[in-house]
Amino acid sequence: MREQLGEHFASFNWAHVCTLTPKVHDCTPRSLAREFERGFIRRLERSAQRRVCWVRALERSPGGIFHLHALVAGTQCLQEKAIERKWKLGLAHVRRYDRTRGAAWYIVKSYGDERATWESLEVSRHMPPVWFDSRSDQSRAA
Repeated sequence: MREQLGEHFASFNWAHVCTLTPKVHDCTPRSLAREFERGFIRRLERSAQRRVCWVRALERSPGGIFHLHALVAGTQCLQEKAIERKWKLGLAHVRRYDRTRGAAWYIVKSYGDERATWESLEVSRHMPPVWFDSRSDQSRAA
């Protein structure tokens, strides 16, 4: 199931990969999810002046700290540091999405794992365009 889910998410044209961690270690999963959707995403939409599509996984580290991994689209016009500044709860690490680096599979790594202490996977109502590789299309036409 995880492999198919990773394939599914990899089929979309994401702009950035985000890891978002709270400053306070007792931040609840609910408050993290709320800040992500109602705060972080809305601030990104204001800056990008467009809808931001996303998929996010809420995980608990071995040390017990909840954090988020997210793929976002609609942020192509924003620099990584500008996106990091939009996360107000703590530390953010953002990089450009590169389909070949496996972020779509990483985000679902604990999905359905019985040993995971807590996890949640959610997607936005709208999804970005499907990824299109013009090289593979040209090879089919030849």
